[in-house]
Amino acid sequence: MSTDPIAPERLFESGNQRPMSFDANENVFILVDRSSSQSSSESRRFAAIFHSFGGTFLFALFFIVFCYFVVVAVVNPHRVFWGHDFPEIMPNTRALKLDLLQKYSRAGTVDLVVLGSSRSTKLSPDLLESLTGLRTFNAGVFSAGPNDYLSMYRVMKQQGIAPKTLVVGLDAEALDPATPPAPDFDSNLALKSALNGTVPNLPAKIWHWGWLYKKSLTPYYIQDIGKSIWIRIMPRPPLFEFLPNGQEEDRVLDTKIQSGVYPRAEKIKDCEDSLQAKFANFHEASPELEYDLKQLLSEAASDKVRVVLWITPVHPEALEKILKDPQASHNFRSAKAHLTQLGAIFDLPVRDLIDSQSFGGKPDSWYDCVHYSGADADKIAKELFNNGL
Repeated sequence: MSTDPIAPERLFESGNQRPMSFDANENVFILVDRSSSQSSSESRRFAAIFHSFGGTFLFALFFIVFCYFVVVAVVNPHRVFWGHDFPEIMPNTRALKLDLLQKYSRAGTVDLVVLGSSRSTKLSPDLLESLTGLRTFNAGVFSAGPNDYLSMYRVMKQQGIAPKTLVVGLDAEALDPATPPAPDFDSNLALKSALNGTVPNLPAKIWHWGWLYKKSLTPYYIQDIGKSIWIRIMPRPPLFEFLPNGQEEDRVLDTKIQSGVYPRAEKIKDCEDSLQAKFANFHEASPELEYDLKQLLSEAASDKVRVVLWITPVHPEALEKILKDPQASHNFRSAKAHLTQLGAIFDLPVRDLIDSQSFGGKPDSWYDCVHYSGADADKIAKELFNNGL
């Protein structure tokens, strides 16, 4: 019974049950309970729909990312993953040279190794072998610096390759702090670990692979994937090729030069402007790069490995332009002198071949202001070893 004396009573009958009476207040509670139950049911239905949509969305997102990573690994335009069925956009010379060197060493001992940038990759191992009597491999890589020389030497030793002689080509701006490590150095775990004096373990490898995949999530990388697929559909010869002994061949460029369509003057002009600007701003050597070079020479001396140091040539037009600029000229001469002094610390002479006249070169056959022809590469090799070892 209601405690409210004025609350009207309501009679309800259900089948053979006796009449039950509820007051108005009890009726309100029933209505509220029914409304609450309906609201709860609708919430559950909405949550189910939401969870279903959210799960589908997350699954679709995961599937898309997974498919993208599969495409990245299979197309592999930068040669940092395992796919090799599609053309690379630019050679990953570090990974390539380490692979070639390993294969080359299986056929016999490697006694002489060339280290350097792309300005050393034209040196012929066959010619060097004939001049020195040492089986030779050219381990020069594009855009190299002392960090590459040291890490490459350490990886060689890790693989059981123990050369007797290193021929190290030093670009005059080799110690320029404004020159960052090349992208394919950063993407090479073996070289980065060797530079730090470590061997990569499983967690480091997993972290590195994740970092590589993260790097692929850029419009630039997606564009390179598209280019690689397009070149696969419409094949064309690669711009740069490498022999099993590591020597670079440039058949496409050589064909253009022979047919008279290669824009040499334009290439040299662009190159010499860039080189002049580089030396105009190159005031002090990088302590890190200097350390890497010293460490290489120190470890080679400890291993009783002979080191031949030489400074790579510059096209006469570019050299003239640099020397006419007071600031660039001062920095250029200082950079050369610094390299010579570093060699002297280890009682090593540094052969200065910057002027093409020093080896009888013919700059009219060069590709640009720092990359010389195969014929001039042979002249450099003979100049370095004209009296044998």
